[in-house]
Order: sequence, then structure tokens, then C-alpha cells
Amino acid sequence: MQIAKAICACIMGEAQHGEWTNWVRTLRDYYHSTKGDGDGALRVIITNGEWLILFAAPWDSFGLDVRPDPMNILIFRDWQDIESRCGELFGLIEYSCLSKEVPEIYPAELPFKVSSENVDKAMYGLKLSFSTENRPYSVLPRIAVAPIIHLRSSAGNWIRITSGRDESLPFNLEDFNGHFEKIDSEFDNLIGRVSDFLGTEIIPTPLSEHYSSTSNFSQIPGVKELTRDTYQLALGERTHYLKPAPGNPDCQHHELDNSRTNTVFSESEFGRRSAAPRSYFMSREPYFCVHRDVFDFKRAPLDEANQSRCGSRSGGNGYPFCEIFAFETGLCCMTCAYGEICMSTEIFNPPCPSLKD
Repeated sequence: MQIAKAICACIMGEAQHGEWTNWVRTLRDYYHSTKGDGDGALRVIITNGEWLILFAAPWDSFGLDVRPDPMNILIFRDWQDIESRCGELFGLIEYSCLSKEVPEIYPAELPFKVSSENVDKAMYGLKLSFSTENRPYSVLPRIAVAPIIHLRSSAGNWIRITSGRDESLPFNLEDFNGHFEKIDSEFDNLIGRVSDFLGTEIIPTPLSEHYSSTSNFSQIPGVKELTRDTYQLALGERTHYLKPAPGNPDCQHHELDNSRTNTVFSESEFGRRSAAPRSYFMSREPYFCVHRDVFDFKRAPLDEANQSRCGSRSGGNGYPFCEIFAFETGLCCMTCAYGEICMSTEIFNPPCPSLKD
């Protein structure tokens, strides 16, 4: 990790490390030369024939005006290290892996990618973007979601189908029913067009089944960071990461003052819409949770000692337990599409009786 951090410092121009400074600049220029009008290279590698360094998310490592994440830089110190971790290395660069990360396509393009008899699985999903809205006295979070369908061929390749339309989450609670109806309608239209072009009915795989499949989950995790502030969600049979009806609207921990009175509130959440930390909902809204234990559960980092008890998780070592923590820290687990998945793990034990039931 220290080497990866040093490389990040080089990329940011915060440190000079001899010839590495020039190498890093060359790598950055190479990555941007591959972009053109597209997304750029999916992986970047530098090696001297003995050691090897893999940039697993070059859009993060070499993005403009962003601080790279050292966890996206994999260091292989020598041939022994490469040999012992060959599965990790080749799993990231083999064709079948990179071909799974194909650009999104529109329904009419689908017959050119897969035939109906070769469709193996399908899931609903969302492409989500997080942004901020600057106001004179505040900075508000903004979230937009675009329905997508994840389609898996019998050859193991995943395809993402989109209509190219998105919807922003409203601020007013009374507008959420309309928001959910628009998303559901968009999914009905999208999966209908997919079925028509393939000539077969498409039925989404349940989210719990996807999480229980190690091979499928490793290819399409529940939440995947595409670029900084843009995420790909796999939702199984669900059409949103939010449940339409909050699980326990009368819970006292939806409200900051009540939770503070009972000395279990999280000081990291301030009870208002927040861009930092990222919390779209606020105190007194049934989607919001300010319980200290829940917040600590969600932000607890994964590591080699606890991962076997955490079940399938989208993040690796050092990432928080909560699947959506990168873009939402204050959501009540009972209103989250991933809540049941988290509850099925050995390690997660929130203080929510109805969620346990």
C-alpha cells in the first residue's frame, strides 16, 4: 500500500521520485490518448519484466483534478508475487473479463450482441450519479438514476442495456411515489423492448440469488464505481435501491432529537441533507437513520479477518461494510434494497426488531 500511495503522490505532483515521476506522467498521457470520444482504456499496466503494476481503474488514477485511490493500484513486486497472485492478475486483464465491461447499448443493438437462445440471466439495475447543487448558504446533494438491464449470455459475458433516460430523486417526500412510478414505467418499457428484440420473455433474477453466486457476483457486484461519483447498481428483481414504502415509519431514530435524547445518535450525521458526509435524506424523514450503532456498522471496514463473516460484498479490503456508503451514509437499512442481503450475513446485527424478523 505504501508504494501505491507513493505513486498517487507522484500523479498528484506532490512528490518527486526520480524516473518514476516521468513514467507516471507518460502513463497518464497514454491513458488520456486512449479516450478519444470514448471511455479510455479499462486497465493500464507498467512493468520492467520483473515487477508489475496494474492500474485497475485508470479513470480514477489518471482523472483530472481528482485524488486517486491507492486501492485501485495493484503492486506485484516480483515474479514470485505474480505467480502466487496470478488468478487476481489475469482475472482483471483477460478478454472475457474486459469484454464484460462493454459500453451500454440500446435495445435495438441487442441482437447484434447475443441471440435469444444464448441469454442466461437478467437483472434490473441502475446507473446512479451523485452531484451537488451549490446554493447561497448551503450545498445540497443531488442523485439521478437511469434504469439499466444487466443481461448475461451463456458464454459468461454481461451486457448493459439502457434507454438513455434518467430521473432525479425529488426532495419532497410526497413526490417519491411519482418518482417510483416513473422508474417502474421506464423498466416496463425497457424490458418489453428487450424481450421484443430477442423474441423471448426476460425474467429478472432475484437479488439474493445473484449475491449467492460467487462467479456472477464477482463479475457484476451489487454496487460498482464506474467513475468518481458514478455507480452501477445490480438490483436483481428490484427496480430501485430505495423501497417504495419505508419499513418502520414510527422508529424514533428517524429523528435526530429523539435519537440524541436516547444517547444513541451518530455525531457524524447532522440531520439535514448533506453533501459531506453524503446523506440525501434528513431528520424526521422515514428514509433517514441516525442511530449510532447502525452508522458504525455501515462504515466498519472490511478486512481479511472479517470478510468471511460479511458475505458477498462489493468492496474489497478497507471498504465499508455498507454497499451504498459511497453515495449514501444516512439511509435507514429497512428502506434499502440491499437490507435483507446485509441482514443475512453473520456479522450484521442492527437494533431493528422488524428488520431481524
